[in-house]
Amino acid sequence: MRETLNLEWRQRKAGVVAYWVCPRAKAAQGFTPRTVQLWSGLDKASADLETIRTRCLVLQAELLDWMKRRESRRGLGSKRLGIIYFIRSADLVKIGFTNNLKRRLEAFTTATPQGYEVIGHVSGTALDERLWHARFKKLRVRGEWFRYTDGLAAAIQSAA
Repeated sequence: MRETLNLEWRQRKAGVVAYWVCPRAKAAQGFTPRTVQLWSGLDKASADLETIRTRCLVLQAELLDWMKRRESRRGLGSKRLGIIYFIRSADLVKIGFTNNLKRRLEAFTTATPQGYEVIGHVSGTALDERLWHARFKKLRVRGEWFRYTDGLAAAIQSAA
C-alpha cells in the first residue's frame, strides 16, 4: 500500500498511527498538506483499511492536480500531444515521451546492446509522462528506467 499511496504506519506509545506523507520533493516545492493523520488506534488490525485507502487516493489526486497546475504555470506542461511509450528490456521498463515513435525506436535500437520489446504506448503530453514517473517513483532504477513489476505491467496494460 505504501508504494503508490504514500501511506506510513508509525508506532507510538499509545498505539499505531497511519499517516499520508507528501513526497519530500513535492513538499519542498510547496505542496501542502505535508502530512495528514488518517487513523490511530491500539492495533493496526483494527484499522478501517478501505477508508484509509480512500483518503490516501483523495490526497494523491490532490497532489497530481497540484503538479499539473504547477507544471502548466511553469510552461512545462506542454499541451502538445505526443506518445508515451513503454519499452521493456530484461527486468526494466523505460517510460519515455516522443513525438515520433518510429524515429525514437530506431535510435533506441542503436543505443541498447540487449534486446527490447515495446510493451505499450499511449497518447499523452510530456506532463503525462512525468506523472507516470511520479506514480512509479518507488520503482525507479535510474533516469526513465523502472523495475518491471506486476503492478507496473497492469497499469501499462490498462492504459494502452
